[in-house]
Amino acid sequence: MESRRTPIVETGSGPVVGLETGGIDRYLGIGYAAPPVGDLRWLPPQPPTGWTAPLEAFEYGGWCAQNELGVYSQPSKTEDCLYLNVFTPKGCKKGDKRPVMVWIPGGGLIGGRSNDYNPAKFVNQGDVVFVSFNYRISVFGFFSHPALDEEGHDFANYGFMDQQLALQWVQQNIGNFGGDPDNVTIFGESAGGMSVFFHMASPRSKGLFHKGIVQSGAFGHSPYQAGFNGVSPETAQSYAKEVVKRLGHADDVDARALRSVSTEALLTAVRTFGYAATGMVAIDGTILPMSIKDAFDSGEFNHVPIINGGNRDEWTWMMGMLEAATDHVLTVEELPETLRSIFGAQAEEIARQYPPEDYGGSPGLALANALTDGFFVYSLLVTNQVLARQVPIWAYQFNDDTGPNPFPKVSFPYGAAHALELSYLFEDYLCARGASRPLSTDQAKLSRDMIANWTSFARVGDPNAPGTPPWPRYNETSQYLSLVPQRTELIDELSINKAHRITELWEPLSHASGTPTRASWQS
Repeated sequence: MESRRTPIVETGSGPVVGLETGGIDRYLGIGYAAPPVGDLRWLPPQPPTGWTAPLEAFEYGGWCAQNELGVYSQPSKTEDCLYLNVFTPKGCKKGDKRPVMVWIPGGGLIGGRSNDYNPAKFVNQGDVVFVSFNYRISVFGFFSHPALDEEGHDFANYGFMDQQLALQWVQQNIGNFGGDPDNVTIFGESAGGMSVFFHMASPRSKGLFHKGIVQSGAFGHSPYQAGFNGVSPETAQSYAKEVVKRLGHADDVDARALRSVSTEALLTAVRTFGYAATGMVAIDGTILPMSIKDAFDSGEFNHVPIINGGNRDEWTWMMGMLEAATDHVLTVEELPETLRSIFGAQAEEIARQYPPEDYGGSPGLALANALTDGFFVYSLLVTNQVLARQVPIWAYQFNDDTGPNPFPKVSFPYGAAHALELSYLFEDYLCARGASRPLSTDQAKLSRDMIANWTSFARVGDPNAPGTPPWPRYNETSQYLSLVPQRTELIDELSINKAHRITELWEPLSHASGTPTRASWQS
């Protein structure tokens, strides 16, 4: 497909020129911060060095250092990664004031990159300006060691500080690309969706966005997702000290020594320690004054309209990746100990409620359903109930188990797994792996409807769009839009409760002793 140079656009750092391809002006790899390397590692992001000659923004910038996660991205050893991308309809110009949609990639705060999300559907069908960016992740983006925390700067949540600087860049520059800085919707999936909730909970994000869409990222009210909800500084520091120990340093190591550790050594330490523990969100007191749950429960958050939903079979993805990586199928004999390692004293009750015989005799599928309900669905339902009393909210559940699936074959069906809705929003999205598979005619119709819903919400704060099924506010109906080709319909909250056994188990357990915040599973 032929490409042509776009008109030059001025930014606060210097002029940029992109390429127009397929009716979309693409500006890729624009640095929104100085490379966070050397002495800038584990510091708040700094402004980039300016330029005078037009920057040829033709290729994506490097993505942030990370190990192989299995999906979402590919490994990287570069810390020079704070780049963003702007996509506009062809010829979009200053003064057009199109809605702006800013995509935050997922990956558990330990992986992910912006490069894999082709927003052609949003730009061409939805007529919006689309922005995506990379931000520091894993031990480079979420690290809270005393040697760094006591330097006198904002600490711990460096990846979120990057996100906030990217959103500030949007406020300062997107008008020159034809976007409306007063109509910015942030959205993301998994940790990207959770990041939307972080920005709602962070005073530093006030005014940087006006609406949010959360896809499979409502972790705040799960008793088992404390690492994404916000842990105490002491807990975050304990994980950082363990990483430092694996690097061969004592607890009293100084900041200079930490910043001199090679990228490869840090990635190795993360790999041997446990990935999730190095994507730990800390309640640092300034960037995040309280947990996301407490912010929502108290009403002390940035009140904006929200779409919040998830997928019916979230955890089959994780179980499938584990089975494929280990080449081992979970057995009935191993299930009780596995449940105890995750759920502790609640394991026996969970085992009774999720017997393998209810899931085709598959212990892996039984465990995946328990984890889906406890880690995702319970928190989604409670979060929506809490937010519905305070902001306009629309809810959905993605229920299509027939769409493109790039995952390896395992001993059980994936169903409507985590991340599988992304292929309906982004052209040929396959979790950074596999070969392209087209949508069927019916799936393509669902895709167009979803794009219409998402972009209508971005434009006017209401996802209802001409030609799409009615989608009433959750506040008024307690109903979810069930996203399935040919039979998209409304489903009531009670049916979701029953299908996921929420009313039978998770609610009484989660409230039995206040609000537990177990993070031990993450190690």
